Amino acid sequence: MSQAVRDLLWVVNCPSFVCGNNVAPPATLTSDDIDAPSLHAFLVEQGDVHRVGRYFERLVQYWLVHVRQVELLAAGLQICEGKRTIGELDFVYRDDDGAVVHCEVAVKFFLHHPHGGVSDYPGPNASDNFEFKTGKLFSQQLELSRVHYPTVQRREAFVKGMVFYRSQRPKVLPARMSDQHAAGRWIRAGELGHLLDGESLAAVIVEKPHWLAPVAMTAVDDLASVVAGLETHFNEAGAHPIMLSLRDRSTLAEVERMFVVSSTWPSAR
Repeated sequence: MSQAVRDLLWVVNCPSFVCGNNVAPPATLTSDDIDAPSLHAFLVEQGDVHRVGRYFERLVQYWLVHVRQVELLAAGLQICEGKRTIGELDFVYRDDDGAVVHCEVAVKFFLHHPHGGVSDYPGPNASDNFEFKTGKLFSQQLELSRVHYPTVQRREAFVKGMVFYRSQRPKVLPARMSDQHAAGRWIRAGELGHLLDGESLAAVIVEKPHWLAPVAMTAVDDLASVVAGLETHFNEAGAHPIMLSLRDRSTLAEVERMFVVSSTWPSAR
C-alpha cells in the first residue's frame, strides 16, 4: 500500500481533533474505496508540496471529489473586501442531501506543556496553540461564508491531528478538544539516551509532509544510530523539532509517535 493511500485512510478514519457544534460527522474509508493510480495522478497534477497542511487539504479534496463524488462549488476561494484579502474558504460543495456545505479543514499537532500561560498546548514551533487555532477556525473562518457565500446551508470543521504528552494526559481538556484525539509523546533532546534503555526498538525520522499515517517502510534504522544523529542535530543552535516513529523491530509496526524538541523549547514563545 502506497504512502498516499495510507495517508488518505488516516485523514478520513482518524478521530476528529475537535468536538461540539459545526464539526464534520465521522466518516470511514477502506483501501477498496480508493483508486490508487487516480490518487497518485491527482497529487502529481497538484504539484509537489512540503507543507503538511497543504498536503492534508489535497487529500481531503480528493476524498470529497473522487471518492464521495460531491459537487465541488469552490476550493481555496479567496474572500476580499475592496483590495484587501480577508480570508479564504477551503471548500464549498453540494452534499449528498443537496445542502450547500462550507467546510474548513486543518491538521494540527500540539505538545502538552502546562506552564500557566496562554495555553498548555503550543505547537512544535511554539508560536501557535490549540485555543488560538480553534478559536480562529470557528469564530472567523467558518463565519466568512455567512456574508460572502450566503447560499451555504451548513458549516463544518474537518480537523484531524495529534497531541503529544510528557506522561498521562490531563482529565480536563480545553474546550473544543475531542477526548478521542490521537496522541503521542514528546521528550527533550537531553533525554534521547533514555530511549536506548530497556525494550529494543527501531526508529524512523518522519519527514514532512508525511506526518499523518505511519510511514510505510520496508526497512527501519537502528535506534542507536538515529539517537546519535538527533543528538548531533540538537547540538546546533536553533535546531527544529523532529517527529520520530518508534517501531517494533520484527513487525516494523509503529509502537509510538514522538516529538523530540530542544532543551530550551518552548523559548520561542
